[in-house]
Amino acid sequence: MAERARQPAARTIKSDRPAVFGSPGVPMWAKGTIRSFGADGLQRGEPPVMTIQEKKCRLRRTIRELEGQLSPRYLEKSSQAIAARLLAMPEYRTAGAVFCFVGREREVDTRPILQDALDSGKILCVPLCSTPGRMELRRITALTQLLPGAYGIPEPPADSISIRPDKVDFAVVPCVTCSRTGRRLGHGGGYYDRFLAHYRSGSVLLCREQLIWDEIPVEPHDCPIPWVLTERGLYEDGVPARLG
Repeated sequence: MAERARQPAARTIKSDRPAVFGSPGVPMWAKGTIRSFGADGLQRGEPPVMTIQEKKCRLRRTIRELEGQLSPRYLEKSSQAIAARLLAMPEYRTAGAVFCFVGREREVDTRPILQDALDSGKILCVPLCSTPGRMELRRITALTQLLPGAYGIPEPPADSISIRPDKVDFAVVPCVTCSRTGRRLGHGGGYYDRFLAHYRSGSVLLCREQLIWDEIPVEPHDCPIPWVLTERGLYEDGVPARLG
């Protein structure tokens, strides 16, 4: 479904106090200098003429600042809820081969998903960064096979079995932020853009509700993902959907 037209919401950021969560997706602080951002990540009062790449870089910085205000408890609880909801998706449960990113640092913790896929007897493949901007899907049979690789991301061994994207039934994709309609903003390396350009099976985008952003700058090569999963539930083409 097409996303309904709406007035882009502004976000406020303040850096001198811990976050207190109020209205959905908007951290609020009790005092301090407030910087106000529009829906595209631009600080109010700044020149609006920017390239798409500049808008993406600005939005990444905005989201990282927002993310830095999220409490460890929220990060843990939201990761647990997202993983539980994903494991309940029929598309995941019936998949014979699953591709899933390995969460790191403040990303959604995907270890419960990875372990469940292994315990369920699924073929599990994870990313291996081969060259700049390109990744390969490599099969693992135990989480202990993952070791720090490019950018400190846990990766499979170099001699692990390669899996073609057309052999994957279900893909779990990360983001820096996304809209509920599945417009995704990544880290800028192009790894998942290239993967999604040739992938044709089911996929879901994982994002914490507090980091959802309504307006994502996009380019022609950016591929939307119809399913977005947060700790609050599943969105399909921007509309809340049932998991079963």
